[in-house]
Amino acid sequence: MLKKLLFLSMVIFLQLTAINAQEKWNFQIMLGDNDFGPINTFMHAKFDHSNTLHQLHSAPDADKRIFGPFKTPLLRLFKKFTKKGILLTISDIEVTHNTDGTDSLKGSLIMPMLGKGLFKGARKNDSISGSFFSKAYNVLVHLDGFKTAGNARFDYSNLPEKISDTTQKYLFNTTYLNTRKWNKFMRRIEKLAKHAEDDLDLFFGFNLQAGKLPFSHFNLMFGDPSNETPDEEDALVQKTTGNIFYKKLTDHTALLEVKSFGGGAYEMDSV
Repeated sequence: MLKKLLFLSMVIFLQLTAINAQEKWNFQIMLGDNDFGPINTFMHAKFDHSNTLHQLHSAPDADKRIFGPFKTPLLRLFKKFTKKGILLTISDIEVTHNTDGTDSLKGSLIMPMLGKGLFKGARKNDSISGSFFSKAYNVLVHLDGFKTAGNARFDYSNLPEKISDTTQKYLFNTTYLNTRKWNKFMRRIEKLAKHAEDDLDLFFGFNLQAGKLPFSHFNLMFGDPSNETPDEEDALVQKTTGNIFYKKLTDHTALLEVKSFGGGAYEMDSV
């Protein structure tokens, strides 16, 4: 009888542990007041022995998805990447239960580029909202998340085509898009889009591969175009004039003078 009770207790404990281990949260990260973002990521919850939230972390093995399975062992051996390939971690979370039904959260946040900082937030039911100050960028970083299904995924299947179309539209010398180097770049981006867990994988993976291309100012950025109003778009057009000048010299020769790279797509299209 005692053995049966012990076995039953172990089964219940394992079931509870499995439920907690599968707890998954969908977070959006925003730098400043819409300066950069939103960046979408999934974070996995860890609990202590009393079943209290102790840690939140993004998907492990990001280094494998970004650098590939062959380079990753060396990166980990020489500690050139974050532990277990995790890009974002909020650890040592302290939970304070409030009388209004919310929980105050305080923990240590670490992420490449943004650095380390003290995360302060609140949890209400299945949502978490908080922030930390990034000394690296001198900006407040906001995080908002909600609990989601364990099998939830982001769909990046259309991203390679959008990257190709956008580059075709704005690249000055489009003949480069027929080279082996560009085709190799696109194959890696297609692979990245297939295996990426979140926007963090995409951001680091894309910019790593883009750095190998022979042109600059080619980065993957995050933002919501729907936030722009017609007035804002008109203002953007006004701001991006006077940077590029084009003058025809002969039937076969022209002078293109670039005074600043601060111009936008509208100005480039008008040349």
